[in-house]
Amino acid sequence: MDINIDGLKIKYQKTGEGKGKILLLHGWGCNIDAFSGITSCLSKFMEVYVIDFPRFWRK
Repeated sequence: MDINIDGLKIKYQKTGEGKGKILLLHGWGCNIDAFSGITSCLSKFMEVYVIDFPRFWRK
C-alpha cells in the first residue's frame, strides 16, 4: 500500500490481527522484504506494520 505524507510517497504493509500492534523499521540498504519471515510469524498474534523508507522500495 502507499500513503502520501507532505508530497512524499511512503510504501507500507499491514498484516495480521489482534490486540497488539508493532511497527518494524528496516536498516540502511534494506527494504520491507527483510522482514518477510518475522512478519509472517508475528502476524498470527498482532497487527504488523512495515514501512519502506523513501527510495528503498521493493522492485
